[in-house]
Amino acid sequence: MDEQYLAMKECFTRGARDVGEDLGLPFFASLYQAVADDRRMLEIVRGFPPGPATITGFVTTLNYLLLCDPKHPLREFFPTMKNPRGAIMTKDFAGSMSRYCIDHADKLRKGISDYGVQTNSVNRAPGLLPPMGIVADLEGPIAHLDVGTSAGLLLCLNRFHFDFGDHGTVGDPKSPVHVRCQVKGELSPPVPREMPDIRYRVGLDKRPVDIDNADAILRLRSFFSPEQFDAIQLFENAVALARNVRPRLIRGDALVELPKVIEQIPRDIHPCVTCSWMLWQLSPNELQQFVTLLSDTSRTRPLSCIVVDNHKTIQQIAPHLTTGEAPDPKVKGKVLLLSCDRGDIKITDLADIAPHGERMVWRDGDTAAPALDRSPKTDTSRNNGLI
Repeated sequence: MDEQYLAMKECFTRGARDVGEDLGLPFFASLYQAVADDRRMLEIVRGFPPGPATITGFVTTLNYLLLCDPKHPLREFFPTMKNPRGAIMTKDFAGSMSRYCIDHADKLRKGISDYGVQTNSVNRAPGLLPPMGIVADLEGPIAHLDVGTSAGLLLCLNRFHFDFGDHGTVGDPKSPVHVRCQVKGELSPPVPREMPDIRYRVGLDKRPVDIDNADAILRLRSFFSPEQFDAIQLFENAVALARNVRPRLIRGDALVELPKVIEQIPRDIHPCVTCSWMLWQLSPNELQQFVTLLSDTSRTRPLSCIVVDNHKTIQQIAPHLTTGEAPDPKVKGKVLLLSCDRGDIKITDLADIAPHGERMVWRDGDTAAPALDRSPKTDTSRNNGLI
C-alpha cells in the first residue's frame, strides 16, 4: 500500500471520528468511515491532498448528488423524519455506496475541485455578536465586512434572534432565524442589549453564492448532514431572510480586494471585518499576508477584525496565546478580536467556542458582563437592518 493511499485512509478515519464525536453526527461519520474502509472509493480521490477540504468535499458532493436524485435507492439508507438516525452502515449500505461513488467518480472529483469547502452555518453567529457589540460600543456605527461570505447569510445577523440562555437574549423574537448558544464557565459574555448599529454591509468571496440560484443553494445545503433537521430548517430560513435583505456580495480574493472594499466605506463608519471558520483554509503564508494586510490598511484608518476559527489557525495568528483547557472538550474553536490602528494590532482572546457555535466559554474578564446580569435583554435596536 502506498503512502498517499494510507494518508488518505487515515484522513477519512480521523474525519469520521471528529464528525461523530465532536459534531455528534453519526450518520455523516459513517459515510467518512465507509470511504476509509473501501479502497475503490479512496482511489477516486487519488491525487487530491489528504486533508479536511478533500474529505469534506467528497462526502458533501455525494450528499449533493443524492439531493438532486431523491428517488435513487441509496437514499433509502439516509435519515428521514420517520427514521432520524438513518440506516446502520451494513455491508449492503456500504456496497451500494461504493458502487454509486464509482459510477459517479467524475462528478465527485469535479465537486471536490470546483467547489471546495463553503459552509453557511448561521449557528456560528453567536461567536460574532458579542465581539461586534464590543466594537460598536467603542467605535459607534460599523460596517460589517464578511470575508469568505459564501451566500452572505451571516451579513444578516442583526436580523437574527439570539438566545444565550440565562446570559441574555437580543434581536427580534419574530425573526425566522433563532440561534442558541449554551454558555459554560464562570464568565458571562457581553451580550449586547441592542443590536450593533450596522450602517453598511458587504461580503467578499472568491466564489460568492447567488442567493437566487436554487442549485447553488442546494449545494450549500449538502454541507449539512441529512440528520441535522433543525440546522437545515434554520439554513432555509436564513436563505429566505437573505433574499429579503439582499446583502452586497463581491467576487474577489480578500488578499487583494479587502483594502479596496474598506476604502469605499464612509469615513464616519468603522470597518468591522469578520472571518468565521474560513482562515483555516489559507496556507501559513497566506494567513500571514492577511494579518499584514490588516496592519497595513489600518495605517490610513482604524479597523477591527473578529476571527473565529480552530486552535491551530488561531495559534498561527497569535502564537503568544495559550489555548488552555476548556470546561467542555467539544469547545475546540476560539474567538479573537483584532483591534488595528496605525499599523499596530492588539489581539484580545475573547472566548472558546464549539465548531458550530452551540457552546461558548467566555475568557476575557475585561469585557465579560457582570456576573449577576442574567435578566433577558429586549432588543431596542437603533438599526433594524434596513440597509
